[in-house]
Amino acid sequence: MKILVFLPRQLGSSLLSLPALRALRMNFPTSEITLVGNESFAGVLARLLPDYSFLSLAEIKDIKKLKSASQVMARQRFDLAVLLDDSFASALVAYLARIPERWGYDRENRGFMLTRKIRLKYTDPPLHLMDYYLNLLKTVLQMLKYAARRFRLLMFFSSLHPAHPAPTKTVPMTTAVSEPFLLKKCLKRWWSSASSKPKRARLPLVDR
Repeated sequence: MKILVFLPRQLGSSLLSLPALRALRMNFPTSEITLVGNESFAGVLARLLPDYSFLSLAEIKDIKKLKSASQVMARQRFDLAVLLDDSFASALVAYLARIPERWGYDRENRGFMLTRKIRLKYTDPPLHLMDYYLNLLKTVLQMLKYAARRFRLLMFFSSLHPAHPAPTKTVPMTTAVSEPFLLKKCLKRWWSSASSKPKRARLPLVDR
């Protein structure tokens, strides 16, 4: 599994995202994680995070640079994009690159481009920036665990209804949680087939 992480544009914010990056590595130990950040401090992060790959991305100021950046991302064939950067441009690049899963906060009207979006309420207590990045991963991983439990329930109820069996070509739950897009496709395919009603057969007309 290939994961792309959009880092914040400031050096201080990127340093505060290091605990979130370590948490991401703990939850996806066998995945290939690539970081996208500012070119000016990429060398500093490369020394702090030797186990991660780095991809430099120039600041997007026009449509030409946006198109070239999305083409670079698309050629890498990433499976998941984690947007620690709250900008609209980072979500747009991941969306145009057609990365299957895109996680991030619903900020700057970019929620329609995210597959897993987190909304913060005005009544929520303020978070430190380090906890702000950790909260993104924590909330999304809780969503995936809930989806895994729902998948088990669907498997159970399908055993009670032989007419609509659960899909047989599935992945183990440990793999499904780490690869949510496979789980989502599997759930959608089975749910549409189980909820569809059989059509009534039409009787032929007989001339008397």
